[in-house]
Amino acid sequence: MTTEVGLISALPPTLGPLSKPLFKGKTGNIFKAGTIGGGLLLPLLLRLGWKLTRKSTPVSLNRGASLLILAGGLILRYIWIVAGRASADTTEDVHHYNALEWHEGNC
Repeated sequence: MTTEVGLISALPPTLGPLSKPLFKGKTGNIFKAGTIGGGLLLPLLLRLGWKLTRKSTPVSLNRGASLLILAGGLILRYIWIVAGRASADTTEDVHHYNALEWHEGNC
């Protein structure tokens, strides 16, 4: 989960202006709350808290954390598609992507 948080934090510099639909607006709020908050950070903190107390993790907590992770993954896939479509509908983003592709093809 920590690796996924690190990879998601690397998205804005990697995608540049193409990441705007992923982190802004309604889709951005769903992504931040559902995937990052509920699907990654909350289960990570729950499990870390139990590890620090050195008690065995209750089965119900493991199941709940696992369901949160699955829901976060589902939200990630949904938002990735929705944000990609939104980016494809924006003329500036299409021009930016085409310029990147053209530059990489000629290097």
